[in-house]
Amino acid sequence: ARAPLFKLLGCYALIGQLRVHTLLADYRRALQCAAPFDLSKRGLHTQVTAAHIAVCYYIGWAYTMQRRYADACRTFASILTYLQRTKGYLARSSQYDGILKKNEQMHGALGIVLALAPQLAVDDALASALHDKLGDKAHRMARGEAAAFEDVFAFSCPKFVSPCAPDYDDPLAAESAHAEAYRLQLRLFLHEVRQCAQLPTVRSYLRLYSAIPAAKLAAFVDEAEGAFHAQLQTLKRKGLAKVWAQGAPLEGAVQAHSGGLNFYVADGVVHVSNLTPTKRYGDVFIRQGAKYAQLAAALAPPPPAAHHGAAEQPQPVPPTAS
Repeated sequence: ARAPLFKLLGCYALIGQLRVHTLLADYRRALQCAAPFDLSKRGLHTQVTAAHIAVCYYIGWAYTMQRRYADACRTFASILTYLQRTKGYLARSSQYDGILKKNEQMHGALGIVLALAPQLAVDDALASALHDKLGDKAHRMARGEAAAFEDVFAFSCPKFVSPCAPDYDDPLAAESAHAEAYRLQLRLFLHEVRQCAQLPTVRSYLRLYSAIPAAKLAAFVDEAEGAFHAQLQTLKRKGLAKVWAQGAPLEGAVQAHSGGLNFYVADGVVHVSNLTPTKRYGDVFIRQGAKYAQLAAALAPPPPAAHHGAAEQPQPVPPTAS
């Protein structure tokens, strides 16, 4: 089918499948449906703003629930930056109210991602917008408060549905069936939050030492040594995640995202190495010095012109005969 109409219908059918599988919480199948979409390029899905937003929102949410926080952050940040730049143009659209609602939901989802993976970062404009929209909830999520995560999750998540038909003979069961899918996803999400609650504190202590006994570090976080070893294993495991590089959204390679830290435990001692490259300022000063020398040479006054040969002497006037 070469007609553009059939291509558009196929594109919007895939967007519909992406949405349905996300609402059913089948996130792997949702990302498989999004295989033809390349979010780094313009395509059929970007011709309609609502379709573009829907693709990014549902792909970003699928990444979030699959704990692929780097990909979720990249997806949400790209579409939110686009919406910030085109706000004046989109205000004239008849779908502006729906765009605003999705914009608020994606800000909340991005706040969740950054709270669960604080080693990720966004640009200053987007970080300021997150602070304005989330306010105190962002700080509460950074402290690991489950109530703040639940509030933001309830607002930002899609309206989950159950794949099973309710028992229509039981009115009470039919009324609560639509909320059961949401409660299940919330339960799984809060379980992930509880696992990550103490990880920022542990990571902050690890940054201060190159080697420290595990018992001493466990005392800092008020945990038994056995429970603290479990937290170290959790931190190590959560630092590994699949990250998209190219191809379909489901593809990617496992990479370490431990916030620039690598550690191991040997004989009861935690050995820490900082993987963050040290900034070298010497090259910067050398380049700036060379630029200053070039600028000074360009602004210097020209040297005085050299006199070529001796100046001509005035010839004496011969006397006239009287």
